[in-house]
Amino acid sequence: MKDLARPDVLRGPGEFLPQAERYGLINQIDRWVISKALEVAARRPVSFSLSAKSVAEPEIADLILAGVQEHAIPRGNLMLEITETTALEDLTAAHRFIQRLTDIGCGIALDDFGTGYGTLAHLKELPVSHLKIDMAFVRNLTESTDDERVVRSIVSLARNFGMKTIAEGVETAAAMELLQRLGVDYLQGYHLGRPLPLERD
Repeated sequence: MKDLARPDVLRGPGEFLPQAERYGLINQIDRWVISKALEVAARRPVSFSLSAKSVAEPEIADLILAGVQEHAIPRGNLMLEITETTALEDLTAAHRFIQRLTDIGCGIALDDFGTGYGTLAHLKELPVSHLKIDMAFVRNLTESTDDERVVRSIVSLARNFGMKTIAEGVETAAAMELLQRLGVDYLQGYHLGRPLPLERD
């Protein structure tokens, strides 16, 4: 069992983000994430996520836009991942936020695609560039024809909308090879690399 009082213990987001949202600290965390993402994006491509609260705030978009100019970040080096649930909390605000970022060359990935409600109904209203295939459809992909059909459908849908696809939760060589055959554009998971501290970047 992890000792949460120890600063040297690596903790997953699920261990502290709900508490941060509950006590009104999530905005501070989002600002820290933005700061680090901008530093990395000045050197290489990076993607990051924000809370629903921050996506609805124009000041956060201002902060990102100012950082892109300050760090002279190349177009395409910064990608924001948002869940459908986040976007639907305030669809108008999310659309405005996303549009401002895409106008300066940031990519937008719709995370956990295929697991929410109304995704197809709202997909055309959100100017996203990537669909991120949820690991629920990747974990047992090589043994499940149903999961394979879902992935094929998402890839086809993305192409019809002019979007790229990202599969998360790739943990085996067999899954990687099948996803490549299915036409998925980008892969993410422990088979390709595990998370590292920023100091090792």
